[in-house]
Amino acid sequence: MAALLSTTPVMAEPLRLCAITAIDGSSVQVLRAGQDPGAKVGYRIFDADRIVTGSETRITIACDDGMRVIIAGGTEIDLGTLTGASATEGYAARMLRGLAAFILPLVGERRFEVRTPSAVASVRSTEWLVEVKDGATAVFVREGAVAVLAAQGSGTLEPGEGIDVTASGEAGPVKTWGEGRKIELSKRLGPMWE
Repeated sequence: MAALLSTTPVMAEPLRLCAITAIDGSSVQVLRAGQDPGAKVGYRIFDADRIVTGSETRITIACDDGMRVIIAGGTEIDLGTLTGASATEGYAARMLRGLAAFILPLVGERRFEVRTPSAVASVRSTEWLVEVKDGATAVFVREGAVAVLAAQGSGTLEPGEGIDVTASGEAGPVKTWGEGRKIELSKRLGPMWE
């Protein structure tokens, strides 16, 4: 991965080095300051990059500390402070629509948050996914624990559990998700998550 990262333009050096390691499909944009320089394997990711995938395209981003982000088709996500260049207390991303999975190693005391239109999910180390559809949010944990905070309610998820938050910010109960729902989301994320 070091060789991939060394071929990209010079910018402020981040705390975490991240790059696109896989693209499955043909429609993906990485918007940086409103420009799309053309996404490809090896393309380095920086704070505030926005990823937009076509309905049949998914990508994987890997970081030098072991973190991976798997972004399904039909997703728009602002990577916020993913690389940590402007993060002081943790890392954050903002999901606007679609589906993404996060595999996070434990890195000190820093937390990672995914903010959606209806909820905030926060973790230190885990494997989990977030889906945003019509403003509503679903969060599922495969490993570790995730705290989810909504305008009306909250919950802490353990392995195998998920929560649904309505578009108006009402958190449902924490539930064990059925196999059908987990399989459907896994298929959309592809082999890097399965």
